[in-house]
Amino acid sequence: MSPHTISQPKSTSAPTRLDLSPREREVLALLATGRSNKEISSILAISVKTVESHRARVMLKLRAPSLVHLVHYAIRHRIVELGNFGRPGP
Repeated sequence: MSPHTISQPKSTSAPTRLDLSPREREVLALLATGRSNKEISSILAISVKTVESHRARVMLKLRAPSLVHLVHYAIRHRIVELGNFGRPGP
């Protein structure tokens, strides 16, 4: 390690819903309800590239290797509800 490098402590705690920005939670909810990146871009009036960036950041923050993991997280944290799978949760 160089003398100019500052090491950051590694977080050992699991990421929480609060670690996501409001827009990232919005994108996560729409992804978890089966919306495509293109549909989300239309709904939120943002570019597909921006949706892809939000999705990538959410996956990184939640350490989710796949969309299946994001859906599981969204259900477990009540971002979406099983009975309302066409719509985001509370």
